Amino acid sequence: MLAELHIRDFAIISEINISFSPGFNAFTGETGAGKSIIIDALDLVLGGRASPDMVRTGASSSLIQAMFVLEGDVLREVSELLESNGLDPSEELIITREISSSGRSSARINGSLVPVTLLRQLGENLVDITGQSEHLVLLRPSAQRDVLDHYAGATDLRSEVSQLYNEIRQVQSELDALVSGQREAERRADMLRYQIEEISSADLQPGEDEELLKRRNLLANAEKLAQLADNAYQSLYSSSTSAIDQLQQAQSLLEELVRFDNSLSSNLDMISEAVVAVEEASLSIRRYRDSIEFDPGMLEVVEERLDLINRLKRKYGATIEEILQYRDSAEAELSDIQNSDEKIRKLETQLENLRQQLAQKAKALSSIRSKAAKDLGRKIEQELKDLLMTNAQIEIKVGYKQPSDYSISIDGTEVGIDQTGADDIELLVSPNPGEPLKPIAKVASGGEISRIMLAIRTVLSAADNTPTLVFDEVDVGIGGRSGRIVGEKLAGLASNHQVIAITHLAQVAAYADTHFKITKVIQDNLTTTRVDKLDREGIRHELAAMLGGMPVTDRSLQSADELIDLAKRSRRLSLAS
Repeated sequence: MLAELHIRDFAIISEINISFSPGFNAFTGETGAGKSIIIDALDLVLGGRASPDMVRTGASSSLIQAMFVLEGDVLREVSELLESNGLDPSEELIITREISSSGRSSARINGSLVPVTLLRQLGENLVDITGQSEHLVLLRPSAQRDVLDHYAGATDLRSEVSQLYNEIRQVQSELDALVSGQREAERRADMLRYQIEEISSADLQPGEDEELLKRRNLLANAEKLAQLADNAYQSLYSSSTSAIDQLQQAQSLLEELVRFDNSLSSNLDMISEAVVAVEEASLSIRRYRDSIEFDPGMLEVVEERLDLINRLKRKYGATIEEILQYRDSAEAELSDIQNSDEKIRKLETQLENLRQQLAQKAKALSSIRSKAAKDLGRKIEQELKDLLMTNAQIEIKVGYKQPSDYSISIDGTEVGIDQTGADDIELLVSPNPGEPLKPIAKVASGGEISRIMLAIRTVLSAADNTPTLVFDEVDVGIGGRSGRIVGEKLAGLASNHQVIAITHLAQVAAYADTHFKITKVIQDNLTTTRVDKLDREGIRHELAAMLGGMPVTDRSLQSADELIDLAKRSRRLSLAS
């Protein structure tokens, strides 16, 4: 349950601290005193949307802190959620939300910074807020569907339907893209085949272009190279004044000298080595000269090959390696295109299987809803009888959607479907005898909608383990006679839940276990809110003021006492039964 709520510099609230009690906690006060602001603060600390406008004028930030005391299933569920987010579980949970005037906000759980999304998850386990806007929300079929699914315990099955639906739409989108792209894919395939053939027929080899460039250089300069090589050969070996003849003559002279003076033997060795080196170089140069090709036809072949390689480079890559990589990629893409027919067949099979699963799940969900709708309708009618709508009739109409852009077949019938299933759901009401059942938005008054909302919450609470139920002016549009019944209902809910209600009716507030009065105070030209927990005498005067206005009279006090006594007797009778 909610044990304490601390609010500082929020809207017109300067600073308040509220200690709640188990059972029924009622808040009363004049219009504009800040009753609903307290609910807004509670919503914010449970992950609601923050805005810098919420910060009190002149303050740098707002702070809202709520302390919850947990037990039973709620303690277990919250502990699992905390542990999954790396936080230590505890029977006391302190949630803090701070908003700066610049718009930045922070959230903490037991002192540890957490994302706001975690607060929202926790809030679903801790508090159920029924605000004034929910009366209008109830007019929407989507909200009526949520109520029915919650009552039917069908939320998990509905999630499965939603998951299947989204998966089908994804597969359908992929299939549509493949089918619509087949013609373009065929054109692409023709181009890829041409490119692959063009590259493959060239039979390129890595490094081939570099070798061809070298060979082209030799062929293009063959005559010059041959002439140069021949001149070098003649200079070294074959002319009358060749280097080899000169060296051999020098060698003979040194041999003669060494016979007389061997100090020149090392010089002779060098000359002898030079003779051998020149002879070997001469033979190598002659072989090179003789190997040079004078073949214009081969030069043309090399030029054509280089031209082919350069054309392929301009199309497919800067190097032969890149060209070959492009061919490999093109072959892989062509393979994918050629396999698209098989892929389409697989997707069609997958789609059909998913559609069958969706049809089965949607049919099961529809069956659960139809059965629960009758039971829920009867229970709401019974609650409305207690709320003085004795002759009201309720029907929750469940029927298949009309075929639409996306439909499935259920038992041979084409029905529309979306993430919520295949059903249209509408809450029909006949408030008075003789009136036909019509959508609630067309026939119910504000007070009737409030009572229907309370009836639904009362029915749902039996299967709801949310510890704290908050009602923000659920008695809007309701008079004093009906207000007493609303008070009884809220007191009944308080036997299994902590109930917090903002009310403008003394007939409702009289049933509270704890009564808080909210007052608007002006200090230093600033408006602020004050919250007081009333004792018995304070409760008498507040109820008297609510009944007869100010100033409080003996007669209004007597009426207040009668209300208090009536509420006590009613609660004793309720407990006895």
